[in-house]
Amino acid sequence: DEGIIELCCHVLQWQELKRHFAEALVEAEKNGSWNDWQYLGHVVEAFDSGWEDAQDFYADYFNNSHLRQRLHSGLGYRTPIEFEGIN
Repeated sequence: DEGIIELCCHVLQWQELKRHFAEALVEAEKNGSWNDWQYLGHVVEAFDSGWEDAQDFYADYFNNSHLRQRLHSGLGYRTPIEFEGIN
């Protein structure tokens, strides 16, 4: 389900993934792959802090901080500062 990809991109804000999806979006446009272009556009939009779908489709998640923490923990989320101490 593409919705979970968008949600993870919005919550976790992995800039490497954002760059990857943005580059793929440009390639899809160059190649005329309009289905890919549309999907990738939605994923790239999900990185925006004002992502409209966040409140529309995932209101329960965003209104329950304990669920947010469970998602971060379950996916092995680490902040950039936490990564500095990992070798």
